[in-house]
Amino acid sequence: MSNGSLTSGEERGMTTSPAALSLSLADIAALARVQRPVVTTWRSRSRATAHSFPESVDTTGGQERFAVDDVVAWLTATGRGNNPDAATEAVLHAEPDGPAESRRRHADTLTALLTLSAARGERLSGLSRGELIDAADAEDPDDECLYREIAAIEDDDVAAWLSLADRTADAAWNAAAAVERLITDPNRPLGADRAPTALIAPAKDVVAALVVELAASQGQDGNTPVLADRTPGGSDAVPSVLERAEGAVHPVVRLEADKSDAGRLLRRRLSAQHRAWTTWHRTGTAATLHLLQLASTVDARGAFHVLADILLELTDADRGLVLGPASLLVDAVNAKDTSRRADLLRTGRVRCIVRLPTGLLPARSREALALWVLGPATSWPNSEDQFTLVVDLAGRQLDDVVIGDLVSDVAATVAGAHGERDQFAARAFRFGRLVPTRTLVATSGALITGHRSLPATSHSTDYALDVDRLLDAVRTPLPGLDAIDVAVADGDVPSAPMATVDALMAAGRLRCLAGTRLAVDADAEAGTRVIGAHDIGREDGRRHVDLIAFTRAHPAARLTEPGDVVFTTTPQPAAAVDVEGGAVVAFPERILRIDAADPGGLNPAVLAADIAAQHAGDRRWQQWRVHRVSDADSAALAATLARVEAARQETQQRLADLRELTRALIAGVSAGSLNLNPDPNPERTN
Repeated sequence: MSNGSLTSGEERGMTTSPAALSLSLADIAALARVQRPVVTTWRSRSRATAHSFPESVDTTGGQERFAVDDVVAWLTATGRGNNPDAATEAVLHAEPDGPAESRRRHADTLTALLTLSAARGERLSGLSRGELIDAADAEDPDDECLYREIAAIEDDDVAAWLSLADRTADAAWNAAAAVERLITDPNRPLGADRAPTALIAPAKDVVAALVVELAASQGQDGNTPVLADRTPGGSDAVPSVLERAEGAVHPVVRLEADKSDAGRLLRRRLSAQHRAWTTWHRTGTAATLHLLQLASTVDARGAFHVLADILLELTDADRGLVLGPASLLVDAVNAKDTSRRADLLRTGRVRCIVRLPTGLLPARSREALALWVLGPATSWPNSEDQFTLVVDLAGRQLDDVVIGDLVSDVAATVAGAHGERDQFAARAFRFGRLVPTRTLVATSGALITGHRSLPATSHSTDYALDVDRLLDAVRTPLPGLDAIDVAVADGDVPSAPMATVDALMAAGRLRCLAGTRLAVDADAEAGTRVIGAHDIGREDGRRHVDLIAFTRAHPAARLTEPGDVVFTTTPQPAAAVDVEGGAVVAFPERILRIDAADPGGLNPAVLAADIAAQHAGDRRWQQWRVHRVSDADSAALAATLARVEAARQETQQRLADLRELTRALIAGVSAGSLNLNPDPNPERTN
């Protein structure tokens, strides 16, 4: 046994006994599958009854906590809630009692046991301590992910720990899913630790899609590249990358030699998913795909040092993908860091620079991320002819279409490194534009300037970058319209008659829910979205409320559900479909909710369009007449309307780009920094 010297929990400074589990009121609501205010109502109404709500057992951080067994017994006795499996799932929603460090150690021990269970493919209950230690040593002989946590368990606590691990695995369907739940949930101790670098699903989708494409560009000789995660503590995107890149990259993931708790957590996640991993080191000439995620709090000097090391290691067969804060990778930085970044760009191996939208980091919703794609330097003989693809996705939604087009642009960029310059430069990119690398190296400010007015003191290369970007933006074809095809319908198919909103409500097809008179400020930087008359149809400038403060002030309020149509009558009829759900609707605006079980031909997109088409002064919303669509046509119509809406939004963005182009041209020419339509034969005389 490689770690046999670890025999005493006291010597290791670890908590070896499983702590008692408890639930907050919010946890109880999630367990019972009800809104948070419902639990408060249960609690107040059950007082002085035969089944009064359980008494709290502790208060942590100002929140009352309740024993898990008491809550489960009360839900079972009263039949409250919408979760018939509440007794089984309670362990997934519960947290251990005690201080933060104790709860973190408890979670470490539990995830270590679950990882061992997942790796062995069997339950752990019934093992003796000796058998448990032997199993942990066999799975983790070098103590890189789980051995020390399991070795800390004392004899008297083994049965309780193994029972808890098996119950947790059962609640999550299997041990691997339980590990992922406990590590990624930001409301749990381990999830809270990694929240600052945790990514939302679209961000992981972007990284995974790019990894698959870059791996394909490496594996053309039949050899599968090795994925090397160079991120200290591990990138949050790795599990998603491996799930999507099955077969595209070598199943062995090489990790940085990181002994931190964060590094152990990533190794547990991979071990639970039966993903092989080793400590990073280059072996032979195998093609390597380097993945690096820079934390938002990273020191610029340290980050550029790590990037320099990777660029020095890079061979022409290698690729790299760097995800980090836009403030570091694309925005203006101080003079020293500008010089360091220019040195990295000067290598020619930074093939693509992408500014991503904000909101990809839940813990830092206002922060934007950026990507660098690393590959072989251009093979064009003259260094002046090196190009880098620059992509600005600020303000865009990272859906499948946008991600697919971005991947296509990046693929062409990396492949074009060994192609003919003229052929590559003439390619029509969906989002990107080619910029001379020397221009980026010489840029003193931001590499991607965004939609901003140019200051009078702007560098001449900044003027040129802005004008080129804006010209590319307004030339881009509108998305999705070429996919729309229509045909004459069979005249024998009867059309659904229009109906008034009032009649549809009477028939049970529609429900109208009133908005909430807000008693809290809607000026939070993040939180729950607020939709009012001025928010309908807007993607920017969204207002937010703190959900806890809102539910306290409005315990009976309802949030939107996906597909709800939020509408207003003032200053004129307008409506929008809330695709996401979970938003607060501010009075006097209302919600129209279609009966999902029996929609009666109603379609959210059609309903919103019909409302927006009403006469400007018509406020009798109950009498508005709306179209209905057959079930056979509803899905196709919704998809087509979504394409038209995307084209409309693109057109609005194009108008903004044209206004910005006007300002950029005036500023650049008046400053003497730009020449328009220069004469290709300056020595020619008339």
